[in-house]
Amino acid sequence: MTAAVRHSAEGGVFLGRDTATGAEVVIKHARAHPDAGRSAADARTSLRREAELLRRLDGEGLTPRPLGLIEQYDSLFLVLERVPGRTLGSWVAARQWGTVRQLGAGGQWGNGGPDAAWEEAAPLASGLVGLVERVHARGLVLRDLSPDTVLVTPDGGLRLVDLELAVPAGTVAGSVGTPGYRAPEHTGPHRVGRALFSTDLYALGGLFFLLATGHDPLLADDLPHARPVAERLGRWLSLAARDGGTALRLAPAILGLRAERADHRWSLDRVRASFAWSVPGGPSGTDQANDAGSPVPAGAVDGPVPAGAVDGPVPTGVAGGPARAGGSGGLLAVAHGVDGPAVAARKANGPAQAPDVGDIGALATAEASR
Repeated sequence: MTAAVRHSAEGGVFLGRDTATGAEVVIKHARAHPDAGRSAADARTSLRREAELLRRLDGEGLTPRPLGLIEQYDSLFLVLERVPGRTLGSWVAARQWGTVRQLGAGGQWGNGGPDAAWEEAAPLASGLVGLVERVHARGLVLRDLSPDTVLVTPDGGLRLVDLELAVPAGTVAGSVGTPGYRAPEHTGPHRVGRALFSTDLYALGGLFFLLATGHDPLLADDLPHARPVAERLGRWLSLAARDGGTALRLAPAILGLRAERADHRWSLDRVRASFAWSVPGGPSGTDQANDAGSPVPAGAVDGPVPAGAVDGPVPTGVAGGPARAGGSGGLLAVAHGVDGPAVAARKANGPAQAPDVGDIGALATAEASR
């Protein structure tokens, strides 16, 4: 062991070095202590379960490789390869911070909004779909897909870290997850139910929202009369899409994945189809929009779409400034790759045509009424 990342009553996370090869590693430690934060099981039982899941996924390029499971007295140690990179939350924050630095020096906001530029966000959005699809193909539900559990490597690849909450689909499990990314059916204390793929779909929509707006999809209580979540997210996306190409392109998928009812959430195939038309280097080799210049591909919404935008005052803090000065900074993910200085500001990346952002508000209204 060379350094401590975190300590707790249950164990900790450490950095280390293989004395034979010199390779850097990450070490997760679990003591004989109840895993009180997530279940009544011994923390070592949870770590053994995570080690087994990592072995099942080893060689797939989805997770850090498990290198060893060592038991010593009342402690258990899981040794993992150390993957260079940064958390997805930190990746988004770095682009925001680069933009703020340019603005402070008298420059301009990259593409005018707080989102990640589409030329950078598109490969990540596609990669996230593929990542979830491959995990689900192996019969697993992540249950905690969040900006802290996705690592972006220097070459733009994606890895999943901290899989201790993942379980086989259909397993009866308690309510867990990160606020803003936890599905409504798993929100609230003492909830128990079967782990379903739709839980991860909801979280995936949250990651898309982060790419599109620079914010976690957290909404304050709406009083005195709560409006549908889809309508509120739709307004936020409409504001972001006025200047941000990523919000424009991902809005339909975000609203489809964030449906309150699990059986209304879009499939991964439908998500892929909804934004494949605007991925750089697509079928025609260019960044395309549909013929009408609308952010909503044909067939993206079931039923009629009301005309007009969702009007109203702009909520404080929605349209400007970074929400993540330092990123999410998940400790285990930070252990794999330490963040460097903020990267350069994103390039201006507006769409070839200027679509009516009111279409997003109309789409949100349609989704909210389903």
